[in-house]
Amino acid sequence: MSKILRKRLVASAAAWAVLGAFFVFTPDGQLGAQDVWYQLDFSGLADERKRWDGSVGFGLNGTGGNSQNVDINLSVETKRETADGVTDLLFNYFYSENDLVASTDRIFSKARHEHKLANPNLDWYYSGTWEWDRFSGYDFRIALHTGAGWLLCKDDIRSFKTRFGAGSSREIGGVQDDWPLELQWGLDWERKLGSKIRLFATNDYYPQFKDFARFRVNTRAGLETVLDPAYGLSLQTFVLNRYNSTPDPGFQANDIDYGVTLGFNF
Repeated sequence: MSKILRKRLVASAAAWAVLGAFFVFTPDGQLGAQDVWYQLDFSGLADERKRWDGSVGFGLNGTGGNSQNVDINLSVETKRETADGVTDLLFNYFYSENDLVASTDRIFSKARHEHKLANPNLDWYYSGTWEWDRFSGYDFRIALHTGAGWLLCKDDIRSFKTRFGAGSSREIGGVQDDWPLELQWGLDWERKLGSKIRLFATNDYYPQFKDFARFRVNTRAGLETVLDPAYGLSLQTFVLNRYNSTPDPGFQANDIDYGVTLGFNF
């Protein structure tokens, strides 16, 4: 196992420990006075934490012997909903080694805030994505967009919404190192199968305003199964596809990541 992989495993374990301490060992949102050597006010922490729902997932596959292969994926999803709006955060990390040589090392993260309007089915959103890929033709990609969202259907079993907006993206350190104006059309779909199985899919299409032949598509879909509701354990299978119609020279148009993670819901 390489030094880089060991560092990433230690960092993942540390993140799990911090999250576990926060969500498990402080159920009332406060620390005992006997355990605190300095004075901080945590009185509002419990109320704020109740507004957040989400999950942390970790997946690991590997082989040894004549060949050594390791695959790691880490995911964090959170949602905060209030009377004024909804905030969604997503973080995915993927790392692979073949015979101690890294072959995949990338991050995909996304944030979106939907501000509720007078019509409960309409909202105004602000979204951003940040992507880093060690083996891509650019250092990292930033995308910022804003527009209107429309909730078409929502009940206890299913939900479906769409959005349309505009913005720009930039590949820092790449061949296409500029800020082209682009549109955004997105869809979010979710359906429950019983009380323990959930199907989900989200898709965002980004055509450049001046040339619709140049576009990007981000698609994420999967299935989540609740293993133990009491402890918040779940198993998630997912696929993430990032498509760029004009990749840098020497690179393919698609970047596809898929995996299975054991998650802790909070």
